[in-house]
Amino acid sequence: MKNKLIVTLVIVIAAVLIAATISVILPGRKDDGVHYPATAFNKDAKLAQTGKSSTIEGIGLSIKSYELAAEYPYIEILWKNETDRRATYGLGYDIQKQVDGVWTSCAVESVIVPSIACMIAPGEENEHKYNLSFFDIDKGGKYRFTAECYLPDENAFDDTTRCDMYVEFSIV
Repeated sequence: MKNKLIVTLVIVIAAVLIAATISVILPGRKDDGVHYPATAFNKDAKLAQTGKSSTIEGIGLSIKSYELAAEYPYIEILWKNETDRRATYGLGYDIQKQVDGVWTSCAVESVIVPSIACMIAPGEENEHKYNLSFFDIDKGGKYRFTAECYLPDENAFDDTTRCDMYVEFSIV
């Protein structure tokens, strides 16, 4: 009986946490009274990838697609693993703007994401859509999507190496 109660409690807590996380990640409807700052783009706005980088060779990001004129604009990132090790990344990300040579976050409010590990097998790719509604992005300027991933160290059981990733873009 005690085990059933514990299992039920764990399931209820997990369901509440998942529901709370989803309500933070996915913007609400316009009629729900909650303010979600979204960058307003006209239907002709285009996003152009201008560069990319990784602190570990063999792990790469690129922009696969985007939707700027939607009610909730997004950018779809293609994660590519060309190493011989499994790469892991989380759902955390930032959009930064370069101002006077310094990269600064464009976040207009905290972005809370679940701590879920996404894995990319050696030689594989993953795609993920990221919400742009939480960022102050406009035409002109140089921007970048930033995230991090981890690779297990060779010949080590629990050690990993952090990989800082970014892909630069501009809005035209």
